[in-house]
Amino acid sequence: SPSLATVVWAIAVILHLVIGVWLLRGLLQAPRDAAALTPPLLIPLVGNVVAPIFGAKLGFPTLSWMLFGVGIVLWASVQPLLLGRIFNGPPLPERLRPTLVIFLAPPAVSSVALASLTGEFGPVALGLYGYAAFLVAIFLTMARDFAKVPFAMSWWGWTFPTATFTVASFAAASHHPAAWHIPVLWAVLMAATAILAIVSFATLKAAVGGHLLKPE
Repeated sequence: SPSLATVVWAIAVILHLVIGVWLLRGLLQAPRDAAALTPPLLIPLVGNVVAPIFGAKLGFPTLSWMLFGVGIVLWASVQPLLLGRIFNGPPLPERLRPTLVIFLAPPAVSSVALASLTGEFGPVALGLYGYAAFLVAIFLTMARDFAKVPFAMSWWGWTFPTATFTVASFAAASHHPAAWHIPVLWAVLMAATAILAIVSFATLKAAVGGHLLKPE
């Protein structure tokens, strides 16, 4: 139903822009302590790059390109601040460490958005996907450290980035097929599915136990 999809998309875009304006306005008006700079800050700002994936298909290419520009520029502006905080301290609290995986979302989503806007998985989209794959390799080496972190709502930071990387992997493979893609894509899909299942189960368990929303 294109008409229903357009209404849902428009409402989502407007709400996302309102939240982004409100948040960025607050950051411009009052300096924040370095401890307040955490990876989840990327979600309401850089999330604008998600809209073009569907906007282009719904017949809004001009607006989709504009939203893509907003998301990309904010990503280029905010991520260095977040990396500076992580590199120089203060260190992230233990329960916030899983949110590091949110860094995977912007390049993965941006590559899919570019493919949707241009109709091909071109050089820039490949470059963004390559950066996302590089981050995946880094996070795989950190798997043992992540496993030591007790479950908290921050673990939901794994679900969207890994799902998006899976979508980006399939999009890249469809435009640039290779014989070795099939087993790799199956591995990526199964890993993302397992992560979603584990986080969902842990969430339900915590909710039933009454400690899902306890203060950190």
